[in-house]
Amino acid sequence: MRILFRICSMLSLAALISCSSSGQPARSETLASSAPIATTEQTPPAEVSEATGQQVGIVQPLVTTIPKTKLIKNLTYTGGEKKLTIQGQEYPSAFVEIDLHPYGFYIPDTMQEFVYEDGSEIGLNKSEFIAMSEVDRLVHPDNPHESLKFGGEILFQDKDLMQYEEYIGSAGDGGGGTRVDGFVLKHDNTPDMLLYFLYFNRNKEKVLPVFLEVARNIKYIEQKPGS
Repeated sequence: MRILFRICSMLSLAALISCSSSGQPARSETLASSAPIATTEQTPPAEVSEATGQQVGIVQPLVTTIPKTKLIKNLTYTGGEKKLTIQGQEYPSAFVEIDLHPYGFYIPDTMQEFVYEDGSEIGLNKSEFIAMSEVDRLVHPDNPHESLKFGGEILFQDKDLMQYEEYIGSAGDGGGGTRVDGFVLKHDNTPDMLLYFLYFNRNKEKVLPVFLEVARNIKYIEQKPGS
């Protein structure tokens, strides 16, 4: 409920700002990048004519697949210091354990932890952050993508994120306002948490590389006996 209230407040503020503008048409911004995704095309084999012994081409649509890669390759927490690589530059980081969940993140000094009654989030500010929720507590546990509608009524797939195995989709308002990207995090090969980025779509180019690198370095913290 806290998240829904915050999202509604953000969307209402964006609407008020739009109404008070000078009447200039709103700039059109696309939710999904048009950057090409590497694809593998498979051409169906040709048939051989029984009469002539020559190959006869088969006109069929090509099968196109998008290669997938893991965003999160290693959840094991070993302690120590770590540098994050964001857009080719290295940044020192601090490890932050998330309240109420056995996970933690390495975050750069441009981010901080925000603690609430029902857990904590890490973000650049209170409007652009990374948060987590148990998969079985989602509004639509069998359809996590549908559960992302708190970030906007338009569900879509972002071409920049479809390369990741964990990515389930995004939701937004259709413009430069609030959007949310969702990822299903597995522990011991079992879907465990929904990891999501919430930020303004107009800030995507500067926010998304930071959030992806932070998410890439999420770690599972083994629970101590009796904790």
